[in-house]
Amino acid sequence: MATVHGIDYPKLPGTDPELLKSQWIELLDLLQHTGINAVIVQVRPAGDALYPSRYAPWSAFLTGKQGVAPDGGFDPLAFLIEAAHRRSMEFHAWLNPYRLSTNLDTFSLHPDHLFFQHRDWVWPYAGKLYLNPTLPEVRRHIADLAEELVGRYDLDAIHFDDYFYPYSAFGPPLQDSAAYRASGSGESLQAWRRRQVSTMIRQVHQRIEARKPWVRFGVSPFGVWRNRGSDPLGSPTHAGMTGYDDLFADVLEWARRGWVDYLVPQLYWSIGFPLADYALLHDWWDTRLFGPQFIVGHAAYKVGADADSTWLDPRELPNQVRLRRTHGRSSGSCFYNATSLAGNYLGLRDSLRQLFARPALLPVWNAYAEPPPAAPQLHRPRKKGGFPLLSWEAFLLSDWSEPYYYALYRCPGRHSPWTPDEAELIYLSPFHPDDRDLTFVDRNLSPGEAYTYYVIAYNRHHLAGRTSNAYTVVAKERGFKVARARR
Repeated sequence: MATVHGIDYPKLPGTDPELLKSQWIELLDLLQHTGINAVIVQVRPAGDALYPSRYAPWSAFLTGKQGVAPDGGFDPLAFLIEAAHRRSMEFHAWLNPYRLSTNLDTFSLHPDHLFFQHRDWVWPYAGKLYLNPTLPEVRRHIADLAEELVGRYDLDAIHFDDYFYPYSAFGPPLQDSAAYRASGSGESLQAWRRRQVSTMIRQVHQRIEARKPWVRFGVSPFGVWRNRGSDPLGSPTHAGMTGYDDLFADVLEWARRGWVDYLVPQLYWSIGFPLADYALLHDWWDTRLFGPQFIVGHAAYKVGADADSTWLDPRELPNQVRLRRTHGRSSGSCFYNATSLAGNYLGLRDSLRQLFARPALLPVWNAYAEPPPAAPQLHRPRKKGGFPLLSWEAFLLSDWSEPYYYALYRCPGRHSPWTPDEAELIYLSPFHPDDRDLTFVDRNLSPGEAYTYYVIAYNRHHLAGRTSNAYTVVAKERGFKVARARR
């Protein structure tokens, strides 16, 4: 979800908290209804911030003018996170680490902007301002940004996109040749640049892990690492640029060394596209990533609006999701951008609602970091409006981790299944639930049918605990009766 230029949020910038809240709730409810269970939100679009920061002024994309705060001490980021968690959705804070502005209009920048605070850190390039990736002070600053966010907010992840060294443009070359010569490095300029970026990635990962080890660090790199014509390890593509050679992002090294917890390669091409085939790229990434989670990045913004006529076919993106589900080990799909889903271009949102008709659990990561939660206690179902009211309580034991959320399962008949795969997930509690969230009324019953219920608690790593006790309900024309579940 991009905030730069109001691409996704907020469409109407301003200082009124109610204006900012209402836009977020409307968009979040729509995404939840579509079946989305995590949002990646751009909170530092261009050297500014959507939250009160020691290191950056308030964003003009939020309030309309850089350095101007929302009214009444309102903290938008805290509200965005809480609203997402209330809907059982993860919140990933997306930072653009190096980009400082989207133009060269320095008169619009606030005095607290880094252009004025540390002008010696700043590069002008291709009509924008960037931080110089070669400076140790810049790397520390980016790690400080990540640590500030992780320390202050209840985040699920920190996220970087594909912008590392700037995309190549006509004009003056990048201004790092003198620093490269002064370094005395025996490696090539290109390898030296990759090392600058890789060092920053490592330092950010270390800071996050030291502060809150349950917060993940993810990157959505350019979809082509290298072409096979340049490297036998590369993908069978003919892309005009690559992440490794042009953005100096050695993503495979980051994965191999454990510096990223998940990757979302931007596979923003159609199936069968001659220069970069989605299907071939999917399989290539799937066979290269064995440490971090692999999540596929889909180009929702191209649906009905791209020079490649394949994107005029409303089946293209849903077919990509189906291909991902049936091939390989990927953990999910990620769509850029939210506006394309909200606009329902070529019926995209309707198609995704069918594909994501049932709630989905988030993938387990770092499963051995802490023990699973203890089994909750499911209470005997009570009546509410003639339907069964299911309720349960947590058990917080010293040898078990704290529950982050709960899942209520239902299966047909009187038998309690041994695994969640055998049952239907009918309710996910909010994250950090309170007592009012540990209840659910099941109104989807057929008279004469029996249904067995049980609950599982999940920790911050999405690791399941043991199943609760089970109860069986037999639906009648009016009301229901409770029976003992069988193992």
